[in-house]
Amino acid sequence: MNYRIAFGCMLFWTCCSLLSSAQPTDYPASSQEIFSKPSLFSQLPDKAGCSTASLKDLFSGSREVILVLNSGISLRGEITASVIQNPSVKSVNIRLTDFPGANCTISRINMEDGSVQYAGRMLSVNHGDAMLLSREKGKYFFVKTTQRFVMTE
Repeated sequence: MNYRIAFGCMLFWTCCSLLSSAQPTDYPASSQEIFSKPSLFSQLPDKAGCSTASLKDLFSGSREVILVLNSGISLRGEITASVIQNPSVKSVNIRLTDFPGANCTISRINMEDGSVQYAGRMLSVNHGDAMLLSREKGKYFFVKTTQRFVMTE
């Protein structure tokens, strides 16, 4: 009977010793290292206005598009896909030629009261920043944000 207790204790301490040595010891110095990617939209302002007419033109059917921001910046691109998700939502995917590797997705949402709203984002999976289309007081703005808050990796 005494041997069972001794064997159990020896087994317990062996397992503890194996588990304690199996833990990784090379942690990154900070969480910033994990998410460090270069910025793509650094030349754009943190918040750039966008007219509703400019957003409406993206859905005109043309393959080459220009998205004009109120800060005097024009973003050129090519529509790679136009998708009708349901009768009230149409989305366009745009490959931005001014920003290599970046894509822009804009959705036009027809509301039940007849009004139209837009939602969208610009991002590149190889870069750490992104631009989100937001609406404030009836006006649309592209707001710069961190890419990790927009998409999962």
